[in-house]
Amino acid sequence: MKSGDSNTNFFHNFAKSRGWRNKVTGVHDLQGQWQEEIEGIQQAFVNIFEQLFTTEGSNNIDLVLEAVTPKITPLMNEKLLKPFTRPNIEETLKQMAPNKSPGHDDLSRTRPDIFPEVLAHSGR
Repeated sequence: MKSGDSNTNFFHNFAKSRGWRNKVTGVHDLQGQWQEEIEGIQQAFVNIFEQLFTTEGSNNIDLVLEAVTPKITPLMNEKLLKPFTRPNIEETLKQMAPNKSPGHDDLSRTRPDIFPEVLAHSGR
């Protein structure tokens, strides 16, 4: 033996034959037609997955909403819909811990540093 194990050739041939057995030679599409061409096989798979992961929707949204238990009360919704004001922004910024990052775009800044910038953009 020059190099390698005598079993190397055996295992290589075994893997090649297994790959041949696992080869997809064709599929049935959604209409039941046998597809053997690569384009037909690809389109059959695309169509099957599109059908699996799409919805036809509902024409009766009220029926859908009846099944959903509301978590937001009308009072909570009213508060959430109110426009925020400069005092709201100041209060929120003061509640932030000094070392909390204001966002991904400026990681090094601390809370007091962002007061003027945020308040200037609030326009209120």
